Amino acid sequence: DQKLARSMGKRGRVVVRRNFVDRDARRFERDRHGTAVAGVISASANNSLGIVGVAPGVEVIALKACWQIDEQKDAAHCNSLTLAQALAAAISENAQVVNLSLAGPRDPLLNALVAAGVARGVLYVGASPADAPADGFPGGAPGVIPVDMADSAAARNGVLRAPGREVVTLM
Repeated sequence: DQKLARSMGKRGRVVVRRNFVDRDARRFERDRHGTAVAGVISASANNSLGIVGVAPGVEVIALKACWQIDEQKDAAHCNSLTLAQALAAAISENAQVVNLSLAGPRDPLLNALVAAGVARGVLYVGASPADAPADGFPGGAPGVIPVDMADSAAARNGVLRAPGREVVTLM
């Protein structure tokens, strides 16, 4: 999308785009969650949009494994197949850091793919909301750095806390 490309510099830094959900390129471009996460991570300084990412020089590998039911809401659905495909692609593309801002039940296949990535030096950061099972994916998967919202009611040992509401980013 043009705002995302402009926020990441003139040529943009999305170096790989793969959609494991469907063949709808238009819907892929309008994915609110992916664009928001990419902005938090990699928006360039001095982009005339008023934000800068936490790692403004990185290249982004955009792998869509989840889909929004309602384009006006952030809630999305995922399944083991599309997540496994995206995790395998991240390893193939030599991703250094993988963001897993989703939550679901424990999944042995996904845990095995994370373990394969960790063995290759991939760093995984995953959602670990207080209401998710302790061994759920991704927050409970071995090798994943679990993160919950800073304003979550329950602080848990070993779980990082970060802003989760009213974060200024791209839309």
